[in-house]
Amino acid sequence: MSAAISALQGVEAATAAPAAASGGPSFSQWISREMGAVDTQLQKSDRLAQDLALGKVDNLHHVMIEMEKSRLSLQLMLQVRNHVLDAYQELVRMQL
Repeated sequence: MSAAISALQGVEAATAAPAAASGGPSFSQWISREMGAVDTQLQKSDRLAQDLALGKVDNLHHVMIEMEKSRLSLQLMLQVRNHVLDAYQELVRMQL
């Protein structure tokens, strides 16, 4: 999981841009915030899974829902990364 986050941080550094004219956050700020949210979700589901294994949580449905949320968040983050990399590679090809 942390490898995916590290890879996205590399993409973030490569795509850093100034804030939009409207004063909103730049793409790198937005992606950093979203990566933090995904990381928080992953940590939460890991903690719940550990608590379930230790018998501290008895609601299996809640744990499974949180784990599925984490899985979907990570998949979405990876798809965004893939599309950013594809767009970057397309720009590199256009410059030749």
